[in-house]
Amino acid sequence: RHGNPHYENGDVCVQMQLGTMLNYFPGSTDAADAAISSLTAYTDRLLEVPGWSIDDAEVSKMPGGANDPYVHCSLSMFYLSFYYRADVAAVASRHYELARRAWPALNTTAEFVKRYDEQEDHPCVDRKIRLAVVAATLSEGHSNSESFRGILSHLDRNIFEVTYIYLVES
Repeated sequence: RHGNPHYENGDVCVQMQLGTMLNYFPGSTDAADAAISSLTAYTDRLLEVPGWSIDDAEVSKMPGGANDPYVHCSLSMFYLSFYYRADVAAVASRHYELARRAWPALNTTAEFVKRYDEQEDHPCVDRKIRLAVVAATLSEGHSNSESFRGILSHLDRNIFEVTYIYLVES
């Protein structure tokens, strides 16, 4: 269908969805580990298939694909924050590689980024990156805590200075 005999499981958009799909909230640590393991294996197999990309014109004909083929075919990484033990950088890197393969025309560097890379004097390189987390509730089990625990616990404290700001409503 897409000129690639290695594509045994059908449409490339569906393959991309499967390669970026995470259970929105795993029921247990074992379920989370199994989901990441399965996702990683599937993504690796998909990246081994040569010569595929996504045809936006074709995806636009699919139900739900017309408005934005990228959003339709490449699912959100938001739920990765629920996978506390996952190698977030490795999973995100695979997600990026899938998108780069699917839409090679998007694999560009913005001009303002190129200019920044050419500068010799970069601001903020001699100090940690400051990150503030502002919330009224960050208690154990609360959705704010559960949503961001994975991300915050994996931040390298040699690079990031994290400040928690608790808002108290009266």
